[in-house]
Amino acid sequence: MQDHLIIFLKNPIFKKLQESKRLDNWARFFELLEYTSSITSSIKAQRNLYYDEFLENDGVFHDQIFSKKIHTSSNPKQQLKDAVKESFGQWATKVVFMGADSFELTNSDIELVFSQLDHHQAVILPAKNSGILLFGLTIYRSDIFEHFPWETEDDLLDTIINLQRKQNTYCVLEAKTAYD
Repeated sequence: MQDHLIIFLKNPIFKKLQESKRLDNWARFFELLEYTSSITSSIKAQRNLYYDEFLENDGVFHDQIFSKKIHTSSNPKQQLKDAVKESFGQWATKVVFMGADSFELTNSDIELVFSQLDHHQAVILPAKNSGILLFGLTIYRSDIFEHFPWETEDDLLDTIINLQRKQNTYCVLEAKTAYD
């Protein structure tokens, strides 16, 4: 498949869940995982999950729908570079990546990013409270990730300036709220 959707996930660690004094946050975390699975399951793309510690088989993200992998690096910036580079190495022409970060994202938002990649080399759906929720590319350049993890408005602006400097076409969509 030429379209790839990459989803970055943290493993829910049940020992930590039992020890946590913030059980309501854990419940919300699981709701967010279920929501992310529901909005991404129908996307017509190769769906790749990248876990931080171990593969979770037959969990919220069904094995028949999602390809599952573990990061080979402990550095988040390198994890992102490796995952995107791997997708383009598998002949992807469009790569969109995201985390399980927002109850406001819809499958229509993801499809919009993919469709905008027909007209732009990069498409960004920023988070209202800083950061990026969805990022789509038709090109691989490692310097695009220079300002990752895009935690401030300046990081997003610097990424856009980098795209402009390299004369890459881009589109920024309306921001949505991320779950903290």
